[in-house]
Amino acid sequence: MVYKSFDPPVVIARRDSAGRRTIGSAWEALEWLAQRKPAKSGPRYRSALRTCRDALDGLRRTRDARRAFVAAVKEAGRRIY
Repeated sequence: MVYKSFDPPVVIARRDSAGRRTIGSAWEALEWLAQRKPAKSGPRYRSALRTCRDALDGLRRTRDARRAFVAAVKEAGRRIY
């Protein structure tokens, strides 16, 4: 499987402030989004899911998936380094 690497990776602050999490691909972004689904799924969350899936399928560029993922992380109120 091709994971579609992000360049550069996205580094997210953990909720408990005990470190950082690095997301290095569209596949990891999908996993992160699925595990941390916000109570209210906003439009950026849904867009990130769709764009990351499309990138993995070769229908969208990896940079589009990264951009959509960053927007969803910000929408969820998480800090990006």
